[in-house]
Amino acid sequence: MERGSAVPTAASVAAIGARYNPVTVAGRIARIDDDLRWVHRRLIGSVRTVGHLAGGRPTVQTVPPASGSDRTRLIEQRARLLAELRHWRRIREWQIAAGRVRDHGPATISPGDSVRIRGRWHRVLGTNRRTLRIEGEGGTTRVVAYRLILDHTGRDEDGAGQGEVRTGP
Repeated sequence: MERGSAVPTAASVAAIGARYNPVTVAGRIARIDDDLRWVHRRLIGSVRTVGHLAGGRPTVQTVPPASGSDRTRLIEQRARLLAELRHWRRIREWQIAAGRVRDHGPATISPGDSVRIRGRWHRVLGTNRRTLRIEGEGGTTRVVAYRLILDHTGRDEDGAGQGEVRTGP
């Protein structure tokens, strides 16, 4: 194969597929959101509780607002992160519009429903704003983010909410 050939190799196709995998894209958006919150806290300063003394009095750590070259660097970092976030949110919107993934959240999933995460079906035990609690192996419970859900069925759609967990599609 000569240099600069337009024929993609299997490795490059796999790499692009992994980069634009819906779970990967959702994870990337979550990470950028976290990074933006961190930058914002550094720009405006923050106070956080790091522990409690005897008697219940909190011990706090105060971080002053950034200034000088640190502030300039953080502003540049925020601009770069916002551009990345816009890009990956457009990709996510395209994936949802194309039907490659559904946008799951507490409004679409209820306790008793079944969700497919990493190829396995699990019964939903409870939902929160950002996570859901599922039944794991051997009766254990796990907490997972909505972004990891590959598929979802309601309890009325297939009977999975009446005590049985689906093992396939």
